[in-house]
Amino acid sequence: MACGIILCGASSIGKSTLAQEWCKKHVEYARIDEVARDIMKSSSLTRDDLTASIQTDKRVFLGLQLQIIEEQNRRESELAGRPFISDRGPDSIVYAALHADQTSADRLCAHAAAAACFQRYRTDCMVVILCPL
Repeated sequence: MACGIILCGASSIGKSTLAQEWCKKHVEYARIDEVARDIMKSSSLTRDDLTASIQTDKRVFLGLQLQIIEEQNRRESELAGRPFISDRGPDSIVYAALHADQTSADRLCAHAAAAACFQRYRTDCMVVILCPL
């Protein structure tokens, strides 16, 4: 069975760099990279817009988190049966709990895309949490 590696951690902690270096040494691994940045770019949102939405309209912020979860699930599903490494996991749910409320995080958890990711993480993946030193 192919193993997925899910890297979790704060913004700019080095998840993408670690995934990139891993793939250099383990060429059989596909890389899922920068899902959040791709969604923000396609939505013409900047980091400042995201920060502002936390303060002014949490619906925008939570909608973005849901889009990220759906895209993450789509990309992981496309790699079914292949080893992969991803610089994102349940981060969107953590951000919802931190910047909105637990009810919003619970709603994201209940979404079909999140449930599919969690099932995959339980059975086919190793989740690595990166912490600052």
